[in-house]
Amino acid sequence: MIFSKDDDTRIRARRVVAVDVFGQGGASTDRPSISANLLPMATQIAPMLAVSNGPDAVDFYKKAFGATVLWLLEGGHVAGLAIEGAQFFLADESPPHGTRSPKSAGFTTVRIELFVDDPVALHKRAVAEGATERNPVEEYSYETTGPRPIGRMLQGSVVDLFGHIWLIGKFLD
Repeated sequence: MIFSKDDDTRIRARRVVAVDVFGQGGASTDRPSISANLLPMATQIAPMLAVSNGPDAVDFYKKAFGATVLWLLEGGHVAGLAIEGAQFFLADESPPHGTRSPKSAGFTTVRIELFVDDPVALHKRAVAEGATERNPVEEYSYETTGPRPIGRMLQGSVVDLFGHIWLIGKFLD
């Protein structure tokens, strides 16, 4: 099934016609065929942020974090963005489908870690664009274990206009 939004923001499903890539006689199906020509892809994880207004969020993330637009759907009510190559996505909140923005819900259950070369400058930029400072950027020291231990890092945090908490930092060693 392929999902798309109607004008009234309800999600609807459409049937997909399988492409007969092997000459075996394609037929209509609810599952698209898998092409032998798929390119390998590295495993990735990227947040999909629920926001109260997608187009406003796109503008904010571009100004506050220097995000670039990868793609827009429905005039930016659903969007793919990247900050220095780190991808994330956003969509208008949709309570009937189980998503509310942190601002609407009154809380968030996730913090977004954004690692950049100059966390002080990006933190200041986000605050200048309307984000609320939670913590200034400071140096922290840790005694961690594991195959990739952390020693020191810079980190501060802001809350964006839509209620998402962003921890902005850089590993020092």
